[in-house]
Amino acid sequence: MLTFENVSHTYGVTPSVENISIQIRKGEVVSLLGPSGCGKSTILRLASGLEQPQAGTIMLDGKVVASEGVFIPPEERGIGLVFQDYALFPHMSVRRNILFGLEGVSNGMSREQKEARVNSVLDHVDLSGLGEMMPDELSGGQQQRVALARALAPEPRLILMDEPYAGLDSRLRERIRDDMLHILKEAGTAVLMVTHDSEEAMFMSDRIYVMRSGQIEQAGRPIDLYCRPHNAFVAEFFGEVNRVEGIIEKGHLLTPLGNFDIPEGASGRSASLIVRHEGLVIGNGDKTNAEVMETRLLGRYSLVHLSMPLPKGEDLHLHARVPGLNMLSPGQKVTLSVDPSQVFIFTQGSR
Repeated sequence: MLTFENVSHTYGVTPSVENISIQIRKGEVVSLLGPSGCGKSTILRLASGLEQPQAGTIMLDGKVVASEGVFIPPEERGIGLVFQDYALFPHMSVRRNILFGLEGVSNGMSREQKEARVNSVLDHVDLSGLGEMMPDELSGGQQQRVALARALAPEPRLILMDEPYAGLDSRLRERIRDDMLHILKEAGTAVLMVTHDSEEAMFMSDRIYVMRSGQIEQAGRPIDLYCRPHNAFVAEFFGEVNRVEGIIEKGHLLTPLGNFDIPEGASGRSASLIVRHEGLVIGNGDKTNAEVMETRLLGRYSLVHLSMPLPKGEDLHLHARVPGLNMLSPGQKVTLSVDPSQVFIFTQGSR
């Protein structure tokens, strides 16, 4: 449904995106994930037609909409937009906000057909009976669904979503994004979503493009990115990690947490060991090697701060995440080991 081929765009002298190539298939939810300023929103603006690329080609459903000498304006692309602030008209009722989304793209629909379409999308997003209410009479979650209904009303081939859940509190965000995913999958519309929240991207997406400094670091399914990151940046973006430096000797990385086989083809004399917080295993064996500094219950899990003495008299500080309530006490001696499936090794030179 959407293809970027070697697209670049610069604001002034600062490159925003460089040589970007992405694809979104029909009915697929794809996320652009990365820190602020990495180029995510620029890609959304280029896809919508709010910006024209300075190099490369953009195609929508096989048709070129932007390239050298070609530029189709936003209103002719048939794309739905859902913004972070929802962009609802405060002086219009819910029904009129959705009707506005049909103006100019309804292809000769009669007034009765438009009203029927509004009723259909209201029902689809579970807002039947609220059509005459004003936006300020709705909750944040209801406003978000109105914005989605307005985007869905013209039956677009593609919907672009810019941080759509950022304005919701954490518990409401979890429930609303679950509702939205079901609605989008039922509608069968392709979706390109911008987010800086890795959990949100993993929950919503069939595929994710991880971005940094205007370039794509890695693309793939959520499980690929979480379990097989290409570099430390990607690994660290999908959850809190411990980073431990080590020395390479005879094909092994030597670290205070143990010795590990280095990846095939890796070179250099040192490397970083990345261990997810949940990858640290706390035991009570006879050979203790760490001390509990403090623990914090965070609802579904506890965060444990640990200290491991090093031969040179320094301490290595680590964090472990354990399910639920734990019985560990500050000052308690423990045995630390690691879950190999939560360990990644990156030699120097990995970005």
